[in-house]
Amino acid sequence: MRRNADRPAAPDSGHRADRHAAIAGWLAPGAAAWRRVLTPLTPAQRDLFVETLRAYEAAVAEERGR
Repeated sequence: MRRNADRPAAPDSGHRADRHAAIAGWLAPGAAAWRRVLTPLTPAQRDLFVETLRAYEAAVAEERGR
């Protein structure tokens, strides 16, 4: 099987596993914090929070487009 010369070779699975572990370790504290602060909210409060984040992201995108 020939590799396309325009595409870099895929890293070996050990390298991917190392990267995955590093990324997971970096993201884990944030995920735990989100769970801790969102768990006590009611479903309606969580919905409002998500809607607010989406509105914020849309406003940021709009500002960047100016």
